[in-house]
Amino acid sequence: MQNLYEYIRQFAEVTQEEFAQIAKLLETVQCDKKHILTQKGQVEKYLYIINSGLARKFFYKNKEEVITQIAKEKDLLCSSVSFLSQKPSEYVV
Repeated sequence: MQNLYEYIRQFAEVTQEEFAQIAKLLETVQCDKKHILTQKGQVEKYLYIINSGLARKFFYKNKEEVITQIAKEKDLLCSSVSFLSQKPSEYVV
């Protein structure tokens, strides 16, 4: 949660107490290599912050993967259009 707190603090003044209230709504997940967080056609329900390792977002052009984002530690990642519109994702996360 510290990475998320630091991320938010780049944009807004948030006290530890205020962040503790936000943190109650969040969950931490640990994924193995090659784990798919969001499939193409799924509606994105989560916004991810990478605590450790790397993650990528891509779409398929014919049968080839086209990577549009590589997220490293402390980066945010999601299928943003799907997350905001609540329509099926064109991307795999």
